Amino acid sequence: MPPSCRATGRELATVVVTQQEQALVGTVTKMLSDPEWLLPVIAAQPQYRANYYGLTAAALLEDLWYDALSNWVARNEPGTVLEKTARGKPGASGDYLVGGLPYSHKSGDGPQDTGVHWDALAAAAKQKSLWTSKTALVYVATGYGGVTGEWSGTSTASASVPLRPFWPLLKKTPKSKVLSLVRWEPSGRAEVITTWTSEPDFNAVWREVAREVASGTPANHTELVWLPTKGCPPVGSPGTITLSGRPGFFVFPADLLQDVPTGRNNRGTLLKKRLVLALMESAMHLSTWTPMPMWYAGFAAPRPPDLYLAQRSEFDRRFSSAERA
Repeated sequence: MPPSCRATGRELATVVVTQQEQALVGTVTKMLSDPEWLLPVIAAQPQYRANYYGLTAAALLEDLWYDALSNWVARNEPGTVLEKTARGKPGASGDYLVGGLPYSHKSGDGPQDTGVHWDALAAAAKQKSLWTSKTALVYVATGYGGVTGEWSGTSTASASVPLRPFWPLLKKTPKSKVLSLVRWEPSGRAEVITTWTSEPDFNAVWREVAREVASGTPANHTELVWLPTKGCPPVGSPGTITLSGRPGFFVFPADLLQDVPTGRNNRGTLLKKRLVLALMESAMHLSTWTPMPMWYAGFAAPRPPDLYLAQRSEFDRRFSSAERA
């Protein structure tokens, strides 16, 4: 990992991570280790992005994330105070507060240009400037920064070979490749759990994932990847996976977001893709992140649940015998 944020030159050893920022990462790490919370959040990512306009999808995904986190906290950490910032409040108030500390929330399909300020009254410009955030920034990356990576084995039986994540889906099953479920720790250390010679259905994958979770593996430490048939690491083989822009939940501490170079586009102040990737790498080095494997996106329905049906079911309950009892 880099000793400094390569896009800003800031020495990471000097970056202050507050106790509240560390606590939020701990809370989300526990939430995403449970498949009942992880998988619905993953399913929503392609569903909303494919069916709603970009800004609408981003707003809906932010609300879904807040609802998931709110439910987790209420059930498992009732002492944690989570508050939603009222719409229209100044940016310094963030999008929500956890333990009294405000966070701005951003999401992207992997590292990508990310708007941090938009002003309809400002003239559009493309000049670069420096930006300082008044809040810590949460970035939920639910796509890979690259489509290929590398498995590096720790023995001659599992030498270095190329790999590709299962998500985004390929149009057809690749030739001379097998699909492998791997245990992939945040450090990059990995181990092959099982391998299929033909593409499995969800039930087959779930059996293996459930077995791993039952044995104590966090749900967000499992991922599906394509590996070459020739030279594929055997089941149980240890190694490391290197892949740029691994998906995950990242907290960019407020202290890291001082005098950050930005670009402009259509009256918006942007963190450019290269900077977002550098901030993600910095968060990995600072341990202010947790992974979000994307394999379940490949089995999710093509569109989100019908929003009307939720409202209709609430209305119907008013006429049930249990409601009138």
